[in-house]
Amino acid sequence: MEEPLGNTTQTCMPDTLDSWDNKLLSGAGGVAGAAAGLAADSAKQQKQKQQQQLLAGAQQLGMDLGQSQHGYKHKSLSLAVVVLMFVLLALNVILLIKLWKLEERIDVDLSRRARMPSLATLKELPNTNQDWLELMRQQELSHESELHKWHQVLQTAIELLKKTEKTLTEVMIP
Repeated sequence: MEEPLGNTTQTCMPDTLDSWDNKLLSGAGGVAGAAAGLAADSAKQQKQKQQQQLLAGAQQLGMDLGQSQHGYKHKSLSLAVVVLMFVLLALNVILLIKLWKLEERIDVDLSRRARMPSLATLKELPNTNQDWLELMRQQELSHESELHKWHQVLQTAIELLKKTEKTLTEVMIP
């Protein structure tokens, strides 16, 4: 079915919403045509809203992709931080082992010291000057040995502290 409108002819089945809108507004449908025209307008607006939402979704997706690419830039930084953490963990384990050995040496020295006779643990006091001299020599040797061991322990602790300080300064000042 074709309707003559001026010099042109139109079909009843328009191809687009715009042609429906034109046909309905041209008076071909009367009140029903005006109502259909309003429905067509709302459908057109709804379609535009959907297109805008799709466009906004695509833009958001593009931003998300851009952010993930930006995240790859920080991947090397996070990898460096993880490696640094493992190095610090290894240094802490080494320090713990050295302190553990130091503690064991102190325990061995203390147990050795406990085996040495002291004046309070003697059953009877020495009677002669020679016995007193011998006891004093033992005490002096024990004291010197203990002093030497404590000197070694302190020297080892000082060396470990210096190594720790040096490592920390190297880590803190790149």
